[in-house]
Amino acid sequence: MAQADAAPGGPGRLSPPSIVGAFIAAQLLFWTLFPALGYSAPPLDVTESLVWGREWLLGTHKHPPLPSWLLEVARLATGSVIWAPFLLSQICVGLTVWSAFLLGRQLIGAERAAAGALLLAGIFYFSWPTPEFNHNVVQMPIWAAVPLFLHHAVERGRWRDWLMLGLLGGIAIYGKYSAATMLLFVPLWLALTPEGRGRLREPGPWAAAALFVLLIVPEAVWLFAHDFQPLDWAALRSGGGGTPLTFLGAQIADHLPILLVAGPAGLIGRAMWRPAGTVRDRRYLLMFGLGPLILTVIGAVIGGSGLKDMWGMPMFALSGLILAAYFGGRIDAVRLRRQLVAVLVLVVLVSGIHGLLVGKGPAWAGLKPMRGAWPMDAIGAATVDFWRETHPDRPLRFVIGRFWTGGLAAMNAEGSPSVLLDGDPAISPWIDTAELDEAGAVIVWQVSPNSPLPSFGPYTPARAERLVGIPWPGSDRPPLVIGLARWPQPARLQESGAGAK
Repeated sequence: MAQADAAPGGPGRLSPPSIVGAFIAAQLLFWTLFPALGYSAPPLDVTESLVWGREWLLGTHKHPPLPSWLLEVARLATGSVIWAPFLLSQICVGLTVWSAFLLGRQLIGAERAAAGALLLAGIFYFSWPTPEFNHNVVQMPIWAAVPLFLHHAVERGRWRDWLMLGLLGGIAIYGKYSAATMLLFVPLWLALTPEGRGRLREPGPWAAAALFVLLIVPEAVWLFAHDFQPLDWAALRSGGGGTPLTFLGAQIADHLPILLVAGPAGLIGRAMWRPAGTVRDRRYLLMFGLGPLILTVIGAVIGGSGLKDMWGMPMFALSGLILAAYFGGRIDAVRLRRQLVAVLVLVVLVSGIHGLLVGKGPAWAGLKPMRGAWPMDAIGAATVDFWRETHPDRPLRFVIGRFWTGGLAAMNAEGSPSVLLDGDPAISPWIDTAELDEAGAVIVWQVSPNSPLPSFGPYTPARAERLVGIPWPGSDRPPLVIGLARWPQPARLQESGAGAK
């Protein structure tokens, strides 16, 4: 049953929506600002998705396209490949928190819902990994919004709620195919509850299902046309994952910091156990908050596959609500304000440490720089300067390389050159090889001491035409060495077959 917001208190009292809004605003500001100050290159997954994004694909050999589309829109709108992806990630986090609050307000009341939403700040997945905008991050708001709109649709029976549910389901598939483990609980809830079965006699659920199918048809056609490449990649990745038991252990560990904000909220102490809402409401939270996790673990046990810890990232949008629903007997307006203070301190502190460690930490400790501290602009400038020496009037249209070094070289280059990943057209279907041969390209790779030439298939260079040493910002470590060569290779280089110097 829907529950109204708590009655307003004295002057200056923050309402539950205002408290949640303050958390979201701080998350947006500090988790965008501090990483933007610390990073000089996008995170690993962001770089890969930006390489894909400029090609406007329906899919890649690894993943569906939604994160790449969003990153490309952000790049075109802002001109930034650093702070814009960070902001995009925090928008996803903010939408997740707000959707969880709205759902909780209907099920367990406004104050408990606000406390549950703030508890999310204590889950590892809502802080440290969020600057790396990827398929896990983009799923987070969807996994929170689907149970919200399903609840609205079942309770109210409105067409717009059913259609929104179908739209979110379609978007979820374009975000990551594993969203199916959550979407399966939509028809399951409808089939298992009297209210759900009653709605199945109406057109709303079937309209939602029709919209969902219509939206995913293009992606399904793409998968068939490309021999289900992403599923092969997922199987390969799962082979390097941990056991279901270690996966569960990692998820528990990632929830432990929640204790830092549970105490101020009143979730620790006498009389904390006081379930809120109806039994049906709590079952709803448990089904969507824990059901996908249980299904994933069971599937891994049956299939004998491994699980990557970070695959759990979108699964816990409702964790805070579950805790507040069962252990929120001491929550009140005073403790809610204390919890907000604890959350704001946590957000500022952890985001500041994150940005500082990425930008300066390795240099202070004499360690290898993190990927976020790579000199992206210098790599791109060296690549473009090398190209312009022989093509002063023609923009660079193609780069050949690994997605990391090749992606950084192409990231901010004039004309947004496409990247032939690993020299392999099979995983770079946007490349017309005849056009590349005609237009020319620059081959880019990292050179390490005594390292052999990289293998880029038929595009493997005979040797490096130029080695560029790029200093690490703020570090006295030996410079980063980038190898550069042209494609097509000059005849004298093809005949020499000399290695990189």
